[in-house]
Amino acid sequence: MSRVLCRSMGCRQPVAMAQCVLEWSENEESLKSLLEEDDTFEFGHENLPVRVLFARHVRFVEDRARCPKFFCWPAMHFVAHPTADVDLDASKELFDRHCPLFIAVLFGNGLSSMESKGALCGMTFGPITEASVPFGMSRAGK
Repeated sequence: MSRVLCRSMGCRQPVAMAQCVLEWSENEESLKSLLEEDDTFEFGHENLPVRVLFARHVRFVEDRARCPKFFCWPAMHFVAHPTADVDLDASKELFDRHCPLFIAVLFGNGLSSMESKGALCGMTFGPITEASVPFGMSRAGK
């Protein structure tokens, strides 16, 4: 399906784009370094929000390339494969790996780091919000 749609729009297929990102993550030292930061959730403070979001995007692309059916059309994936054929624990791990880093707290302090990311996410939460506040304030009058 994606081949037909992409051909009609004159663009590359998502799988081809994912392969390109996978090649970068395997060959580019700067990207390897960024992904190591993502593994430990200890990011350098320069361009912190961009670093975190780009690293998370690359990880998503890696998993999407390995399990395209799970990410592109999960309902169809689970219908096509009875639960006996699907490792539900692996599916949950894959799903949880890409949950939001931060969530809005309805009756609390505004944002909270996700429990599944634990202390690792908490270490990055403060510096990200510190980096985002000046940006938000600079755009407040626009």
